[in-house]
Order: sequence, then C-alpha cells, then structure tokens
Amino acid sequence: MALEPPNLDDRTFEQIKQEMLLRIPRYTPEWTDWNESDPGVTLIETFAWLAETIGYRLNRAPERCLLTFLHVLGVTPIAAAPARTDLTFTVRPGETTPVDVPARTTVASDVQTPDGPIVFETERGIELLPLRLQSVQVAGLTGFELFTVDGPAPPPLRPFGAAPQQGSACYLGFGPADAPVTFPDQITFLVSPADRPGALPVDARLQWEYRAAGSDRWSPLDTFEDGTRSFTRHGYVRIAGPRNSVAVAGIGREPRPLHWLRCRLAGGRYAAGQEPVIDLLRYNTVEAVSLTTVTDELAGQSDGRTGQLVRLRNRPVQADTVAVTTRSPEAEAESDEEPWQVVPDLVTSGPQDRHVVLDASRGELHFGDGRNGQVPVAGFDLLVSYRFGGTALANVPAGAVTTLQTAPAGVEAVTNLRGAEAGRDEESAEELREHAASRLRTLGRAVTAEDYRQLAGAVGGVADAVAIERHHPQYPGIDVPGAVTVAVLPALQTRMPYASPELLDAVATALDRVRTIGTELFVRSARFVEVAVTAVVEVEPYANFGEIRAEVLRRIDERLSPRAADGTSRFGRDFFPTALFGAVQPIPGVIAVPLLTVAVDGTDRPDIAEQVVIEADQLAVRAADHHITVRPRRDR
Repeated sequence: MALEPPNLDDRTFEQIKQEMLLRIPRYTPEWTDWNESDPGVTLIETFAWLAETIGYRLNRAPERCLLTFLHVLGVTPIAAAPARTDLTFTVRPGETTPVDVPARTTVASDVQTPDGPIVFETERGIELLPLRLQSVQVAGLTGFELFTVDGPAPPPLRPFGAAPQQGSACYLGFGPADAPVTFPDQITFLVSPADRPGALPVDARLQWEYRAAGSDRWSPLDTFEDGTRSFTRHGYVRIAGPRNSVAVAGIGREPRPLHWLRCRLAGGRYAAGQEPVIDLLRYNTVEAVSLTTVTDELAGQSDGRTGQLVRLRNRPVQADTVAVTTRSPEAEAESDEEPWQVVPDLVTSGPQDRHVVLDASRGELHFGDGRNGQVPVAGFDLLVSYRFGGTALANVPAGAVTTLQTAPAGVEAVTNLRGAEAGRDEESAEELREHAASRLRTLGRAVTAEDYRQLAGAVGGVADAVAIERHHPQYPGIDVPGAVTVAVLPALQTRMPYASPELLDAVATALDRVRTIGTELFVRSARFVEVAVTAVVEVEPYANFGEIRAEVLRRIDERLSPRAADGTSRFGRDFFPTALFGAVQPIPGVIAVPLLTVAVDGTDRPDIAEQVVIEADQLAVRAADHHITVRPRRDR
C-alpha cells in the first residue's frame, strides 16, 4: 500500500488568509477596509499563497531532509537515555575481609528484549562491608530508642529524634562480632529521606565516629562525600572505614556486642519541622545504569576514501562515552594510536583536524573529506570504545535486577530495592515534528511557565510536568515574585506514580542550567486526589455481567488516569463526577445507571453535580477500590 506523506501544516490558503485578517483589529485597528480591492488585502493573499505553497512542499520533504532542516535550526531528536537504579549487594556469610566490586560490574534483569536481557553496570567501584546491620538506635531528648532493621520495608527513621539538638546521634550496630573483621577503606551509605517538598537549606554539621580498640571514647571518621546535605535529600554518604574497630556491648538499649558507627549532630541545627526523616538507609549499595561498555571495538579499516561511514555493532550509543582512535596494523604499543575528536559537525574543521561526527542513534561515525576534517590513513584500524543502551524498557521494577554476569568473589546476592527510572527511547521523527515548534520557542532557555514545562518534560523518565509561576511551597496561596514550582509526573504505570528523589534531582539539575538569574526554582512530585466510585449499573437480562463490570471499571479508571489517552496533560483539571455517566452509559448492554456517588480522599460527596476541584499541581486518580454493582433491569 502507498505511504501517506506527512501533513505538517494542513491549513489551506483560505484559512491562512482568514487568520491574518482576524489579526488586523489587534495590530492595526485603524485599518477598516478589508475588501479584496484593498492593496493590503492583496498582500495578505500573496503571503497566504506563499505560506500554503511552502507547507505543501514541506509536507513532501523526506524524513531525513526534515531532520536536517531542524538540525540547522538547532533542534535535534532527544537521545535515548539509560535507566538508573541503585544495586544493593549481599556478602556471603563467613567473609571477614572487604569484598571488592569493581566499576562496570554487570548485573542482568529479568526483563527480556529481542537482544537479550536488560543489563545494568555499576557506575563506580565499591568495597563491601562483610558485616550485617543488626541494630539501629537513636539517642535524643528522651534517651535511646531502638528501630527495626529487618524486612524489605522498615519504618521511617528519625536519625536524630523528633527534636534534634547538638549531641543527638544515630547508632548503627554491625555484627556478628565473634570473629576479627577488617573494615573497608570507605563505607558507603545510600540515604533516601521522606519526600518533603520545599525543604529549606540547613546548616547542620554531622560527625561520623566509631569505637576504637583500647579506648572508651568515640573516635572521629573522615567524611569523603555527603550528597545528602545532612540527611535532607536523596544521595550517598561516603566515610572512612575504621582501622581498629572493636565490638562493644551495652550501647544504649542493645545488650549484644557489636561494631558501632555513630552519626552525631555536631553543630548547627535543623529548622522547625525540617528534622530529617529517612525512608531508606542502605549500605553496600552503588549506583548502576542500563549501559554496556565496549572497549576497543574494531569497527573496520580505513580505505583512504573521503567521507567514510563506519557503523558500530551496537546502538544507541551514549555520545559522551565515545572514544575513537586509529592505529597501524603493525603498531604494538598504545602510544602509536592516534586519537580523534568527536564533534557535532565538520563545518569548521580543517584538513589536519582529526574530527569525526557521531550519529548516536544509528551508531554511525562520519569522517571528513580532506577539506573539512582529516581522512584516516588507508589501512589503519578504526578502534572505538563506547557505552551503549538506553530504552524505556529498562525502567524495571524493584527486585528485577538480580543476576550477576560478572560475579565478584564473596558476593552472595544483588538486587535493586527500588525500581529503575529515567530510561527513555529516542524521540521519533513524529514526536520531533510535534515538539519542534515548542523547542524552537524555548531554544534551551526557561523564561515562561510553558518553557519550564517543556524542558522538564524532555528529561528522561518524565511523562508530564506543570510549572506554576509565583508559587513557593513554603507559602501556599501567596504570590511570591520570582518563584517557580515545577510538579513532575513520572512515566510509571502505577495508580499514584510519585516521582523518585533521583528523578526530581535530574529535573532540578536540567532546569537549573536554563533558568533565568533570580528565579527561585522548586521541583516536586505531582500530588494526587483519590476518587472512589460507587455505582449501580442496570443491564439487559441476558448480558454478561462480568464482562460489563470489567468494562465499567476500565472506563472509570481511564477517566481517572493521571495521563490522558491522547497524551494531553490533566494537571489542574477539575473532575466532574457526572462525566462518568457518559463513560458508562454507551457500553453495549447497559440500560441505566440509577446510582452513582463518589468519595474524594475518603470523604463522601453526596452531590455528584458538584465538581471536584483539582489544584494546579494535582491530578485526579482512581482509588484503590471502586464499588460497582451490576444487576438486571427490573420491570416496573
């Protein structure tokens, strides 16, 4: 069958002419003669004819030409992005020395693609602590308090109590202590605080300490990195490992002898209501990304011709990881290799510049012609190192990344306690056509609320976003000049998809680079309003009650989905319960809906004619359960 050409602009000559005529009163109100005999109308008709002609020709431009046109204007498809998660390793029982997990350790998930399972690589090396966390205590105003550490989802932890003061501390006890144990040079903790939008900066200063052999005092440990800003944001804490730790019994309310690490509030303070609350505290955990590393792939040999095209074996390629070198087949040392620089284009490249252009999505390298960019010497090997991957399929759920492909000695198991996020497929040509106008409008700068929305939506893992001008989370209902709050809806298939701290950090980082000076930016997850539906549906006597009930639930859930089927945003869109009649009534076999009520966030709403008000950063979503009764129509 014939291919339908794309229709980028379907406006006709008459429509374009009328649009321009309707703008006359706004821009030139003194122009009142719109007759076709008027010279101005003649000019309008001329430009309308030219615009229609350009649209007709553009509609017939092949996809490659369209992408090239947009590239000249600085608009390129958003590249595929890898998913990110955190991998927690479990050391085999009986180990007494740190277990080394090098960077680029590969762990496969149980999600299969045509090319095999989705694979994650660790971003950095880590030494695993060969002990188990057996006790967590908090010393605050009311003394010591024990916290549960067992189970996949322990309760939230207040590391310094409900009212932190200098001297408040969190005690972590590791065991068993029945054999000598060597601590790693660095100990890494993943800390994920409870979501607290608009949290203020803190000046709290933390000090990590341990109990050394031969001393009844706490000895300090160096802190190499605190990406949590004193436990107020998601991130990693890396501290020095103790050299001569000794197991101590009777610390607080813990009678067992354990190796203790203590985090003490040594200075500063937390603002009222901003004391840290930790949802997740894990050790032996490292960042991982759904990429695969390839080193010195022999992509071919140069034939000495101009404009050579070399295809890599894998794609899509992560552009910032590509390293290209050429080497003579007789060369024996790496010093004989010639490095090449990856550049966006060869327009400004000279004859002696070893420049190459990468097409990351297709996995192609384009060399120069001798005038713009050097030609590789004939017969030289073309070696390429890179990382590839990036797909929305890599957004795997928690507990899916469990298969070690390169198993370090001493590791018993590995898993991801939280689902992977931020994976994204490359923007298609159709999506690029749809978004090109808005991308041209922003040009990588955030000025208006729409700019912030568009640029936040371009971050991998974001399904939708909304920007609220003059809104400060600490001062709701008050216009705050210069403040912008961006609410993010992640691309998760859950009932209430809250954005993870990692995704919020990624959006905040992306927007921080493009915001105007003086703008106070806040990024938070979308908020949700739960709507539960109770309905009685009367159907024909011989209808399939089960199928009709399932279809009623499906249509109700579709109306209460945080993302509309056509992709339009539902942020701040009020919900009208009466609209559910229009969703249920057309179902084949349905005769009437004599009863329909809703409950909003657990509160009954007796008047279904009253709309449910949804605030700008909120979305109406279905509750966990609806109560739908299907019965045959009763004769009167």
